[in-house]
Amino acid sequence: MNIVADRGVELLNHNTKSNVLSSIFWKLMERANTQIINLIVQVFLARMIAPEEFGSLAVLSVFFNIATIFVQKGLSSSLIRKKQADDLDYDTAFIVSIFIAIVLYIVLFVAAPYIATIFNSSELKNALRVLTLNLLFGALYCIQNAILVRQMKFKIIFFRGLISSIISGGIGITMAIHGFGLWALVAQIVSNQIILCLIVMNSIEWKPHFRFSFERLSEIVSFGGKILISELLVYIIEGIRTLIVGKKFTTELLSYYDRGQSYPATIMRNIHDTIGSVLLPIYSKKQDEPELLATAMYQAISICMFLITPFFVGLAAVAKPLISVLLTEKWLPCVPFFIVFCFYQITYPIQGITRQVLYARGNSELVLKMEVIKGIITMIALVISLKISVFAIAVSALITTYFITGFNLFYTKKVIPIQIKKVFINIKNTLIYNVGMFLIIFAINFVPLENGIKLLIQIFLGIITYITFAIIFKDKNYKTCLKLLSVILNKKFN
Repeated sequence: MNIVADRGVELLNHNTKSNVLSSIFWKLMERANTQIINLIVQVFLARMIAPEEFGSLAVLSVFFNIATIFVQKGLSSSLIRKKQADDLDYDTAFIVSIFIAIVLYIVLFVAAPYIATIFNSSELKNALRVLTLNLLFGALYCIQNAILVRQMKFKIIFFRGLISSIISGGIGITMAIHGFGLWALVAQIVSNQIILCLIVMNSIEWKPHFRFSFERLSEIVSFGGKILISELLVYIIEGIRTLIVGKKFTTELLSYYDRGQSYPATIMRNIHDTIGSVLLPIYSKKQDEPELLATAMYQAISICMFLITPFFVGLAAVAKPLISVLLTEKWLPCVPFFIVFCFYQITYPIQGITRQVLYARGNSELVLKMEVIKGIITMIALVISLKISVFAIAVSALITTYFITGFNLFYTKKVIPIQIKKVFINIKNTLIYNVGMFLIIFAINFVPLENGIKLLIQIFLGIITYITFAIIFKDKNYKTCLKLLSVILNKKFN
């Protein structure tokens, strides 16, 4: 039995490891270019409008993100996971998605004036009505994207995202320069989704038809319904924090809290989506082989933590000069929140990978159970910290997410034969490197230098320090990354 398992692991490593890492690379590239352009637009906005106005943007995002979950999550993941999917599955999912999108658009259109009144922002009404038009295009996008992910065409996804990001980013930046403020971001988001849908039309054979099957819908919803509820719980809990801060405290304080948590959260959300998009179809093919899944999970957690953790630890260490240079010193009050939420995001790769393993095994109900427990713990912490301060709310979120990561691993152990101790052994060196890197970079903050120069020194020193640690300890993840880079460059130039 052990010989068979070992051979299976060798086969998994030989046939899929390079493909998995290459797919993650292209998916990360696609998300990274989008994120960079979005960041440029948001930096323009942050430099040109007052912090108070970003309170309205934070409220707007809560309602839009929750509505987007209804339209794009659940059905899409079910399509990706299905061993066999055809045009009837895609058409059925599309019809349901577009129906949900229309219903939600009508609800938010009617509710917009009341939401604007509650949060004392007249601009919120029309902005929400225009932004939620994206739900209609999102219904088409989620099916198109599911098809490309099933086919592992992440290189196509990358170039499609690059083109749409450049065009929509140009629209957003131009509007920001001409003083459109919040509307610049709205225009960028809506135009990006429209362009994505139009470009991808030529990349896949499937085109929307109004064919529908209750039998196929039942198959999709039986799995996707629980995913939808799980994703909703995640976004609703995050949204509740934002809305409570907006109502209990000042709009200005909300803007500092929101900017501090939104930048790290947006970056990690893209990484989280990348992990899910790449690993779910691969894990699904191995869903009947729990021992192979366990080995694949160890590898995925190890390399993702090696690549992702130093990024967020580094951001936390350079938070003050970074915020000063990018957003100007009027945004310095958001630095403490930024640091806390950078550390908050570090465990998300583990949570994301365990979630994809459970989805691949068909245990979406277990994911839902975990999210319910997470929601209860988070709400208790929120109620307690709410009586103290906004910063206490952020710290309570940090503490609970590390506690919840342990729950995730515990429940995953019930489904596949993993050892929680082995997970932490695999990432032990990565954590040591990051502690050393953080102390060295953070110490530079006390050197009397201009912020821009200080930031460049910190970035350079952080990269050198981390790589040096990896070389000294002969880190296997570092060697894997070098091999991946070599494979990608050979494919590109040969």
